[in-house]
Amino acid sequence: MEVKARSSFAFGLPEESVTHQKQQKLVAAAFIYIESKLSKLEDMRFDVVSVDLAQERPWLITNAFEVNM
Repeated sequence: MEVKARSSFAFGLPEESVTHQKQQKLVAAAFIYIESKLSKLEDMRFDVVSVDLAQERPWLITNAFEVNM
């Protein structure tokens, strides 16, 4: 899970900062974790929590992106 927060949308929404490069790093870390725990790859899911600090409002984006294996 990735958590991003912004106090202003001047530079975009919080979830927009989870770029493709950041997604690749999260996926690589997840694979290392999965291998160490001997978990099933099909159980893997990537969520993003986006927080609007100005309005003090979080929201969860379930399955924010998919992994192309």
